[in-house]
This record gives sequence, C-alpha cells and structure tokens, in this order.
Amino acid sequence: DGAYVDEEAVSYTHLDVYKRQGYMVLRPEQAWAIAEFFMQRGGVCTFGPGAGKTLISLIVPQILGWLRPVMFVPATLRDKALNTDIPLLSRHWKMHDNLEIHSFEALSRQNFADYLTLRRIPDGIMCDEVHYLKNPHSARTKRMNRFMNLYPDTEFVGMSGSPVHRLSLIHIYNVSN
Repeated sequence: DGAYVDEEAVSYTHLDVYKRQGYMVLRPEQAWAIAEFFMQRGGVCTFGPGAGKTLISLIVPQILGWLRPVMFVPATLRDKALNTDIPLLSRHWKMHDNLEIHSFEALSRQNFADYLTLRRIPDGIMCDEVHYLKNPHSARTKRMNRFMNLYPDTEFVGMSGSPVHRLSLIHIYNVSN
C-alpha cells in the first residue's frame, strides 16, 4: 500500500517478549504504531477499519509498562472486547492482568464523574475509537481533559478508525492534550 515502515523502530520494540505460543504476528503498520507509542510514551493515530486497532489497544498497556491501565471503547465494543477479543488474542499475546475496560458512554454518566480521579487513578489511558472524545463540550471529553490536567504525567494512547479527513487537527489536539 506504499506505507513507509521504519524497520529500526519496528525492531526496537522487541515484541517477541510479549508473544505467547501461537501463530499470530503483527502487521508492519501495527508494529510501527506500537514502536511510536513506546518511543513517544503515547500518541494518537488513525487506522482504517480492520487494520488491527484492537490488538494494538490490548497489548500497548503491557508494552508501555503501565501499572493501572484503563481503556475506553464504544459501548457496542466493550462486551466484544471482554468476551471475544481478549480470550482470543491472549492465546497469542500477553495481555495486561490489571486492564480495566469501560465505555465512553459510561464516562459520560454522572455516576462516573469522579471515577478517574477518586476510584482509579490510571497511569495510562488507551482510547480505541478516540474520535468519541472529539467534542470539547461533551461531558466525557471534559472529564478526560480534567483528569489529564490534574495528572499530566498519565500516558495517553488514542486510535481511531475514522478517516483522517473527518478528524480535524483541532479535534486531535483536543483529544491528545
């Protein structure tokens, strides 16, 4: 597809350490994204549907060494992540034992307002379909921004399947800062 892959960055991640017995391997663009997240200690990227965001999102907390990772996904994907994706992918890759997965919709609810600051202070946040945080006026985006302002050392990784032309640079800035 003509995508440039930095072979040095790919080898830098030493991903074999996170591999279990199994046949699954990373695509070059997955390895490149993981290497970038590792070297930059976070970031935001876009991958099209079916490009392997789920695998990346489930192994990045382990690779980055987060102790209290939290992942946010759309509500429609939460049960799939817990009941299908993790059992399948954990046969091939080491998953984080302490990963909590919540929906963006839960982050919007009042009873979740102080979850990140009072009940579980994560050292890393993974957002699969990060474009759910693009509206700076939504409750979930305000809560995420408030948390990131209170704990600026928290590492943040966001990925989206939305085409780049649908996500403005301002949206990406709002989400990653």
